[in-house]
Amino acid sequence: MNGMLNNTYIVFVTYNVRYYGYSTIIPATMYCYVCTDASGNLYVSNKEPGDDVSSYNEMMYKSTQITDIVAKVAEEHDRKLDEDKELAAFVAGFSQE
Repeated sequence: MNGMLNNTYIVFVTYNVRYYGYSTIIPATMYCYVCTDASGNLYVSNKEPGDDVSSYNEMMYKSTQITDIVAKVAEEHDRKLDEDKELAAFVAGFSQE
């Protein structure tokens, strides 16, 4: 999606994760804020956006286009963990910080 500022983009990524020692692959999601540098190259910004850009991004994340994908990935993620209780216990041990 187009970001609030010119030449910026909100990118929603789905990917699969397999942890060392476990065979089950679980899907996950994340958001990236992509910017364009002076040479026209795209890069993932690691800076905290300002309040206005953050508010815009949050509004865009609520798009049904995004929320439908998030729900499907979350459902598959939970199903995989229900099938692999050992992996579920490992993942539950992660800090949410």
